[in-house]
Amino acid sequence: DAILETMTQQLLQISSVFLVQQSELQQVRDRLKKELVRVNTISEALTSAAQQHQDAVLTVIQNYESVAAESAGDALGPVAATSAAAVAAGTAASVSEGGHRA
Repeated sequence: DAILETMTQQLLQISSVFLVQQSELQQVRDRLKKELVRVNTISEALTSAAQQHQDAVLTVIQNYESVAAESAGDALGPVAATSAAAVAAGTAASVSEGGHRA
């Protein structure tokens, strides 16, 4: 009887430890899920900000090139304006295709 009682006590202790560890593991899982949501939110915000920045830079480049083309057209005539506009269009296309300009 003493051996059976000792074994039962040991099993209860093991069971208790297991339940505590299982509870701690669930708490860790819950914290990790919350962190993953937070990381995804930050990632989405950064992606959006990067896209907005790229769009703003592209707009500035296009505006600058448009002004430069107009200035070149006023100073050098229609041939220079056509060439400047072609360069502006090519640069804008390369930036929108993934090139980065700052």
